[in-house]
Amino acid sequence: MRRLRTFVGPVQYPFPPDGATKSDGGDEFRPLKASGKDRFWLDEMLGGGLMLPDRVWSREEQAVLLLLAGPPGSGKSVFALELCYNLAIHRQSADQENGAPWTSLYISGESPTERIIENARSFGWDKQSSVLTPFPAIGRLRDPATDLGRVIIYGSDRGTSVPEPGSNRAGAPRFPTVFFETVADTWHEVVVNSEALSPDVVVIDSLNILLGQNADSSDVLSVFDALLSTIGRPANVNRPKQDMSLRPRLMIVVLDGYAEEEPATVWEFLADAAIRFEGGVGPEEYYQRSLQIVKVKTQAHAWGKHTLKIYAGREPEHQESGSHRRSHSRATDAGGCVVFPSVHWHLSQSIRMEEERRDRESESSAPQVLGTRFPHLNAILGKEGRSGFPVQHTTALVGERGAMKSHLAYDFMLHWAVSHKPIRERKKALLISLRDDVEAAKETLASTWNQRDSAKPQQGAGIVQDAIDRDQLEILYNWPGFITPAEFFHRVFVALMRPRKDDSGNAPRTAEVVVLNGLDHLGSKFPLCAREKIFVPALVSLFRGCGVCSLIVAAEDTTPDADKSPVRALADLTLEFSPAATDEQQKVRGLKGAEQLSKVTAVRVPAGQIGGLWGILWRDSAGTMNFSRQERAVQD
Repeated sequence: MRRLRTFVGPVQYPFPPDGATKSDGGDEFRPLKASGKDRFWLDEMLGGGLMLPDRVWSREEQAVLLLLAGPPGSGKSVFALELCYNLAIHRQSADQENGAPWTSLYISGESPTERIIENARSFGWDKQSSVLTPFPAIGRLRDPATDLGRVIIYGSDRGTSVPEPGSNRAGAPRFPTVFFETVADTWHEVVVNSEALSPDVVVIDSLNILLGQNADSSDVLSVFDALLSTIGRPANVNRPKQDMSLRPRLMIVVLDGYAEEEPATVWEFLADAAIRFEGGVGPEEYYQRSLQIVKVKTQAHAWGKHTLKIYAGREPEHQESGSHRRSHSRATDAGGCVVFPSVHWHLSQSIRMEEERRDRESESSAPQVLGTRFPHLNAILGKEGRSGFPVQHTTALVGERGAMKSHLAYDFMLHWAVSHKPIRERKKALLISLRDDVEAAKETLASTWNQRDSAKPQQGAGIVQDAIDRDQLEILYNWPGFITPAEFFHRVFVALMRPRKDDSGNAPRTAEVVVLNGLDHLGSKFPLCAREKIFVPALVSLFRGCGVCSLIVAAEDTTPDADKSPVRALADLTLEFSPAATDEQQKVRGLKGAEQLSKVTAVRVPAGQIGGLWGILWRDSAGTMNFSRQERAVQD
């Protein structure tokens, strides 16, 4: 068995991380890699690609049949065309040194050739002028000089349309023979008359021109048999020694239909692999596309609905610029199909990531923590030597609004990303902001820095921007809207896993300290994400799988019957913020000049340590933050 990579769903991240733009005003995207190879979501969901038997690869057996089924407008044709394009521009072989690009014959019974090519141009694919070729092909299909395959477009203007089943057009064979005789003539003309290499892929778009409106299972079977006899097992055409080379390796058939309809169901049964596309308007009157890999023989694959988006190509004069626009409208620099795996798939992968990380670690290694800059706060977080926010686990900062939860989280993040010495010990930080946009978050971070020591000049804005420019700090913000959980999760995953620049001499690192601020804003700003019950648990699992020290900040309604934040049940360490009563203030030393106060209680701590300890987080008139604990807890 060999795996055919599809190269669909590129995983890319915007670069530079500070949002600085190129001279043409557009962002630069770079591929996210795994084991030295560019990542593509569809291939990862297929375990590395679509598996083809060796005898299919060598054309000794009939081609693998891939069905793309779904309602009109759900993205099937774009998906099929882009797949053919991807196979033409990448080398394809189990032995990459001897691999070669693939050539496809794209037969459309619905759209004329020029319309198909013009539609492809709208996606801005770099090599489309060299790859997309109207029929008939001139010369060899595969050009050794460019090392590219071809996508031969045979549109409806060349006579692939057929009458309705059962029609009695004068002199025309009955359905479906007329269509497949045309296909066979086309096939032989490409292979024989052009003296070209046989196409590796044949696409039939779509089967509906054959099935008609009242097709039943017998019609489906007749079409299936005709397809295999003409394309899957082509007859000798005066080249008996070359007969085997006439077979394609992959046949893709497109069908406009729904899962509950008989033709689609029968075709899914007959196909070797089937991808079901869906598209429709949800309750928010927002059109969404998705795909499901419902069947792939002989290999495992990712179950569930995965988000599918189709981007137009980027026009340089219309590209957005500025750090606050960076990466929030796009996930890739190219047009075409982008696949975002479901949250459930990510959850499964996160669990595996955590298991692999644990296997690499020594069982005797002590749990790691990152301390805050407040010794009294560290003291209520754990035992000596283990006092701080746990690494590879999640800390929840929950409680009423205005209790300085975000300020404490930002102070901690800056402490490790900016001020901690030496530079080799600094941590790469990621702020996922659900509350403030990028500019507002930068202002708050700058203010937090300035308030660390009011006696020093106000340099916060420059320090924060420098940290962003040096790739010590990244701010991820998504504009509110009906973004799907899968797409949101993709953006978080990429921000976590992308390699950071490193000027300390160390190897490139990924994010190490993560703050997710404003979880309570999820429902109002991202309603589709809030409806996914597993969304927050999956985020926590992702943080754990990546081995980061993560803080999640969530405000809560203080009324007795109010629902508590779900992160409480998921966090390994929970700090609760509440108003400080007068008698509690009297139990704490060092509050001279305090103007804003909040009681902070460690209501949940790592196993085996004392819980319930508390102290007061406070700021003076200059905004300088301090933390003081109970007087009886500080007596030495």
